Amino acid sequence: MHILSIGLNHTTTPVELRERLTFSEDQVRAALARSGCGHANITNELKEMVIISTCNCIEIYVASTYKSFSGLEAFLSDARGVSVDDLRPHLYYFAGAEAVRHLLDVAAGLCERSVHDIKTAQIVILGAGEMAELAVEALRKRGAAKLMVVNRTLDRAHTLADRWNAEADTFENLELALVRADILIASTGAPHTVIHSEMVNSAMFQRPERPLMLVDIVVPRDIDSEVAKIPTVRLHDIDNLNAHLEQSLAERASEVPYVETILDEEESKFLDFLASLEMLPLIVDMRQQAETIRQAELNKTLHRLPDLNEADRDRIEALTQALVKKLLDAPTNRLRAQANKPNAPEVASVAHTLFGLSASD
Repeated sequence: MHILSIGLNHTTTPVELRERLTFSEDQVRAALARSGCGHANITNELKEMVIISTCNCIEIYVASTYKSFSGLEAFLSDARGVSVDDLRPHLYYFAGAEAVRHLLDVAAGLCERSVHDIKTAQIVILGAGEMAELAVEALRKRGAAKLMVVNRTLDRAHTLADRWNAEADTFENLELALVRADILIASTGAPHTVIHSEMVNSAMFQRPERPLMLVDIVVPRDIDSEVAKIPTVRLHDIDNLNAHLEQSLAERASEVPYVETILDEEESKFLDFLASLEMLPLIVDMRQQAETIRQAELNKTLHRLPDLNEADRDRIEALTQALVKKLLDAPTNRLRAQANKPNAPEVASVAHTLFGLSASD
C-alpha cells in the first residue's frame, strides 16, 4: 500500500480556480461515498482517503494500491469538474514519507504561516528610490523570485527593475498590483498617503482568501493606517516593524526546532507502524491459529468437567486467553519491529515455518 498526496494552495493557484475546487462538508461526504473508499468490496485503487479543504488550500491524501498519481488526479478532476490538464500546472505532489511529513507540517502549522515564503511570494516594491533599491537587493539575496517595481514614472521603475530582473509598472496600475501582491513594501517618500483603505478594500474584494502584508518603511507614511482594520491585511509601519516583526519571527524560529523534533519522532513512529502492516497478515494468521487451538483444548477440558459452574468455566476461559496473549505478545512485537528491516522477508518465512503456516495463509 502506498501513501500519496496531491494539493494546491494560494501560492500555486489563482483564487478563480480554487473557488471551483473547494469542497463543502457535504461535497466531501459525497465525493468519498462516490469513490467507495473504505469499503472492502470496492476494487478502486484508492482504498482510504482524507480530503482537506480550506480557504487557502485543497489537499487529498490516500492509501493506494498503485504508486501513481493518475488515479488521484482523476478523482479530483471528476469530483470538482475541472480537467486534469487545467489542474496539473498548479498541483504539488508527495509520496510515501514525504506525504506523511507534509501532512504533519500542515497539522503543526508550519506550511500555512501568515508571513509568506519569500522565495514564492509576489512582492511589490512601491517607489524606486534608494530605500526601494536596498529592499530589492535584500530580497533578491534572500531568494525572492517574483518582484515588481511600481513607481510614478515608468522610466524610473525600469531603471531599478531591469537591474534586478523584476517587472515594472506605474501608479496607474497600483490597484492591479495590490490584487497580485502577497507582500507590498512602500518606500516612495511622497509627502502624502499613496495607498488608501478604499483602494485596498477594492483589491481585497478581488482576492478575499489571500492574505496581504503591507510594509511601510518611510516617514511620512505611504499607507493609510486604516488599512490595518481590513480582514486578512497586516500592516507594519516604521515604528512597529523592527520591534514586532523581529520579535515575532525570532520567537517562531526558536520554537521551530522543537516542533520539528516532535514531527521527526511522530513521522518515525508512523513509518514504523506503516512498515509493520506488511507483517499484519502473518500476525493475524498466528493469532487465529492460536485461538483455534485454544478453543479446541478448552472445549475438551470443559467436556471432561461437566459439573463446573458458569463462574468457574469463565475463569478457565479467561486463563486460556491470558496464556495465549502472553505467549504471542513477544513474537508478534518482534515481527512488527523487523517489518522495516532488510531481512523482513526472511524473518516472515521463518515465522511461517515455525508456526506451521503456509505462505498463502
